[in-house]
Order: sequence, then structure tokens, then C-alpha cells
Amino acid sequence: MTVVTRLPRPVVVGGLMALFATATHALELSVGAYTTRQDGGVGLLVIEDGQARLGISGRGCVGALAGPLRRNTDGTLSFRQTMGSASCELTLDESSEGLAWIAPGQGCSFFHGASCSFAGVVVERTVPRSMSAIDEGFQQLDATARLEVQAALQASGHYRGAIDGIAGPGTRGAIIQAAEAAMARGDHVSLDKAHDVQAFLLGLSETEPTTQADFFGTWNCEGSTYTFGEDGYQNIPDRAPLPYREIKEFTPGNFGVTFVDGYRLGLMDVTGRSMIWSSPASGDVFECSKDASVSGQVPGGDIIASYPAGEVEPASADTPFLGPWDCTSDGMGAVKFEFAPTATIVEAMGVTLAYENVIAAGSRGTAFRFEYTDGDMAHVFEADGSDMLLYAFGDVFECTAE
Repeated sequence: MTVVTRLPRPVVVGGLMALFATATHALELSVGAYTTRQDGGVGLLVIEDGQARLGISGRGCVGALAGPLRRNTDGTLSFRQTMGSASCELTLDESSEGLAWIAPGQGCSFFHGASCSFAGVVVERTVPRSMSAIDEGFQQLDATARLEVQAALQASGHYRGAIDGIAGPGTRGAIIQAAEAAMARGDHVSLDKAHDVQAFLLGLSETEPTTQADFFGTWNCEGSTYTFGEDGYQNIPDRAPLPYREIKEFTPGNFGVTFVDGYRLGLMDVTGRSMIWSSPASGDVFECSKDASVSGQVPGGDIIASYPAGEVEPASADTPFLGPWDCTSDGMGAVKFEFAPTATIVEAMGVTLAYENVIAAGSRGTAFRFEYTDGDMAHVFEADGSDMLLYAFGDVFECTAE
């Protein structure tokens, strides 16, 4: 299902496009780069050295405009470009939906194709970037470094192409995604100059040193024995450990582990004696005991609902996952989930997943496994009614109740 959002159309006033008759406050957009959303495309707005430039693209349509940025007496910002007899001016005004409205004046269709428009919204700050700088910075790395960068991008889940040292569209997109994720963590990242691109990429290829984690040791996970040590993860006896690429602690006792080959695990509700092992790739979830010498399986959780026989009881200490949630992940960004009494609803994806079973897992009463009638699964950890971690669609989401 494709969800199409139509932006409000600017009002034509005296031959000029305007969204408000007057501005009540002076619009402030600092130097930097911003993502934009147009009716028919998306774009990138860059403000630097007193200049502004906007590039947009959509299906079968591209456009660009650049010029000196000036502040108008009504508090708006604007910039203009003239090419021959054609001229276009864009006005940036206060917005209730983003950082600023983008309102094009007369003649702007000369600067873009027929199937998209400059009219839209400045959405959020993003990484300054130039495709030519990304290409140049990547190609200036030696052959080994280019392969290591692609391997690091693949391990972090941003790149799915071949490890070939070639900067194709997949590599460029993965570099941008990795830079956006770094900026979201608070890092200062720029991809608009080749030497800045090189510095960022060389940092990606450095494997972080491994430190002692709470889950290190040997575990009995429902009959299988897994060992986590300083050298890596060992799930088959006499096989060399698989080294770690990254260990991330989402919340106390809840870890995401990424290995050098891109394989990922979630280790949740980790205590000195027990934890929950989860593989997003396979959907397997095991309850583990730290004492690997104890034979047999760790007791599983209780089924708290079975459908279509009934419904999950109203939200309570036993069902802290019920309700609407605002969730974010590095891979999919912001997604709204609603855990209703009979199904999980993801409206933006057009998905409603009816429950087959809802199973309580672990000993804290904060972890649950959702088995759906179509065979899919999802897992919730550290649910307390206001926050939780969610494994779904092969990604890890940090969620806050609406």
C-alpha cells in the first residue's frame, strides 16, 4: 500500500504564491542542510555563505534553484535565480508542519519538470552533502580501504550490495544513511567536501574496541550452547569465534550486537543468571540460563492470549504493550505502531497483523512474543506502559507511548 500525502496548496495572492498574508515572527534557518518534501518529490535545501540552493527530484522529474538569500520586511526569507528571460523566486515562511513552507513565485516551472514543484515544506536538518564530493572522497581511498568501508556499511545495515570497492548508487545511499545516523547520535558530519567524506569513511572502517559486557560468558539457550567472549561469538564448538563489529546497549540490560559479517543479535533482559536471545533474521527467540552445565530447557513464558478465542485484556501491568506507540529505528526511521487487543496495526505500511498467540517471556513481565496468523513474529522488551523496545520487520525500534 502506498500512502500519498498531499501538501497544502499555497494561496495565489496578487500573482504571487503565499501561504500567509503576513509573518508574525522572523523565520530563522541557520547555516546547514535540510531535507524538504514537495508535492511530487523530495529535495535538499542548503544554506551557506549567504546563499541558498534547493534541489528536488521525483519520479521522472528534477529541478534546482540557487541564489543570494535575503530577509524580507515581513520576516520571510527568499532567494531568486534568473536564466535568460526566465526568473524564479522562492519564499520561505513559517510552517505548522515543519521548519518552513516553500512558496514558489511565477515562472518557476521553467526550473523543474512538469510532474513536480518547488512548493513544499522544509522538514528537518540533515547532513550537508554533495554527490560529487562523496564520489571523489570514496575513490581517493585505496582499494583496501574502499572494501573495508563497504563492509562496515553492510555490517551496520546500510548497504546490501557487493563488496567490490565501486561507488555505485547503493554505496552512495549507504554513506548518506550512515552519516544521517551519526548526526542523529550527536556527531558532527559533513559530506559536501571530499576530505570531509574521507575522514567520515575512514572512521566507519575502524572496528570499535570490545569491552566486557554483561552478557559475556557461556549460556544454555533452550538446549543450544552459545558463548560470548572478548574475541567474539561462538555458537558451534571448535569453530573460531565471530568477531564483533559493534555492541550497543539500548537501555540497561538490553543489547544489540552486530558482527563483522553483518549478522545481528538482540540480547534482552540480561541479568547475571538469565537473558533472552533473539535473531531478527530468523525470528528465533530463546530464553537462556547462564549456567551452561544445566541440561534441559529454560522454562518458557505463559500464553496470555490466544486468538480468535478471545482478546488481550485491557492495558494493565500484565499488558503494558497495548496502545499507540511512536517508534524509531536507524533503518526505517519513524514509524507508528498500534498494539490493539486483537492485532498490531502499522497504518503507514497498510498492515494489520492479527494475533495467533501473545506469549509472555522472561521473568520480569516486560517481554512478550507476538505470533501472528500469517506466520510473522514480533518481540517487545522492557515494556512498562510508557517506553519499550520492539523487534519487528527485521529492525530494532525504540518506542514511546503516545
